[in-house]
Amino acid sequence: MFSGSHWFTLMTILITSWNSFCFSYNGANTDMMKLELSSSCEEMLISFATLSGNFTYCAIKNARPIKLCQDCVSIYIDVKNIYYSILHIEDFGGDSCRDKLTNLDRLQVVESGFDYADKLWSRAFCDSCFVFEDKKPPELKPVISEILNISAELNQCIYNSPNDTCKKCEKQYLTLNEIYNNMRADTGQNNFCMDIVDLMNTTRGNWSGVWGCCNDRKKPETTFLSISSGVLVSSLLFYALLFTFTRKTEHPVIPQKRWKQKFTRRVSVSSSINS
Repeated sequence: MFSGSHWFTLMTILITSWNSFCFSYNGANTDMMKLELSSSCEEMLISFATLSGNFTYCAIKNARPIKLCQDCVSIYIDVKNIYYSILHIEDFGGDSCRDKLTNLDRLQVVESGFDYADKLWSRAFCDSCFVFEDKKPPELKPVISEILNISAELNQCIYNSPNDTCKKCEKQYLTLNEIYNNMRADTGQNNFCMDIVDLMNTTRGNWSGVWGCCNDRKKPETTFLSISSGVLVSSLLFYALLFTFTRKTEHPVIPQKRWKQKFTRRVSVSSSINS
């Protein structure tokens, strides 16, 4: 029979042996999983994870004000390139990385990560900001660059003229507004660069609300108020004059004598009959 101390020693040995076995099995299983992925496919998977995370961070960082298209374009292109590489490149053994990384992934993590980046990019109409050419980095369209440059001049003018913004910076604002309206007319109401849309909405809001320089709205409002006031005053004056110079005509009340005449006629008839 084993004593208590012997039983404790035996159980310790068994537990230690079992843990060693499990560790060695898990290590071997991990090595087998690494062997299933070639170095090229595994490196692309790591690169995709890193780049898609960087794109998400860039999108959040540039959400307000919106500069997603301008500041995240290079990261988006990298995400797109590595994803297409995963779909088309084969490993050293001739097997497709797509089969190993996407087709066997029930959660579709790689595809979902790319769909997020691609849909966000498309929803912001970022392609409309750039000119894309083969084997060249994307460049901003001339009209986009012009809007950004004039916006920078306008902001500098506002910074240098805080007390006389409306007069000194009106030229830059009107030019910026005209170019933007022409671009909208050419590209459509809902199909142009979201960076520029957000920029113009902010600029117009500040020009009207913060600086109070929206003269195109002030003039119609002033005209409307002037006309309304004139009509109201004219109506009040008309009724006042009418009340003052018009006399109230009083018609005399004529008493009713029909009953008396009828009674007198009956009396006269009765008298003639009796006589």
